[in-house]
Amino acid sequence: MESTNDFNLNSALDCWIEVNCSKEDMTASSIVEMRDHMLLTIEELVEEKDLTTEEAFEVMKVRFGNSDDWAEEMQIMNDDNFQLRKVVFLFGGVLVYFILYHFIIATAELLYFWLDYYNNQPAEINILRIQQYIITCYFLTSGGIVTLFFMEKKIISFLSRVKIKPLIILVLFFLLLVLFIMGRYLKYEIGNQFGGDTRENYKFLKSFSDLSYIYPVIFGLGFIMLFFRYRKRFFVK
Repeated sequence: MESTNDFNLNSALDCWIEVNCSKEDMTASSIVEMRDHMLLTIEELVEEKDLTTEEAFEVMKVRFGNSDDWAEEMQIMNDDNFQLRKVVFLFGGVLVYFILYHFIIATAELLYFWLDYYNNQPAEINILRIQQYIITCYFLTSGGIVTLFFMEKKIISFLSRVKIKPLIILVLFFLLLVLFIMGRYLKYEIGNQFGGDTRENYKFLKSFSDLSYIYPVIFGLGFIMLFFRYRKRFFVK
């Protein structure tokens, strides 16, 4: 959409927002959303009513009114959005935890099958490789948490653009279910391979027993770090 030489639409919108949108009543994301809606309204007026950009802006101001007309409704919406952000943050963290946890288990067991099939090495060596893989996952998880801690602006920008849809939640739940079933099945099959060798079976199971203790500690400490990093955005109004 083109603006006339004498009229700067962006400046006019910024001035209108500064006058009508109090930072106390509206969040930054709400202001951005309103600005986008105003731009869309102006574009529609220019295309459908054959108005100039300035004329469309004046019509838009009449339609939107002033803050007295929608401040209370916007405050309720902001409160609802704030509560929703808290729920999404907590629920998303739990879901990511279980997906990554069962992903590590399933891929570690698949790695054991691959090593057992292609490497002519004793079971002890393959189990050692599994343990090394799990330790690597510890470091990768810790590195990912540290990255989230220091990339606040990019993370906030990304989260503000993400639209959570029911289909995405269903897909993530399905992925979690597949990983869980795969992990249980593979563990059963590997146990059958060991047969009566309880010593090797114990070493193999101990690798995952350690994972069930160490991984929650890493994730828990990471969540505490991220909570204090992002709490003003998601938990403190």
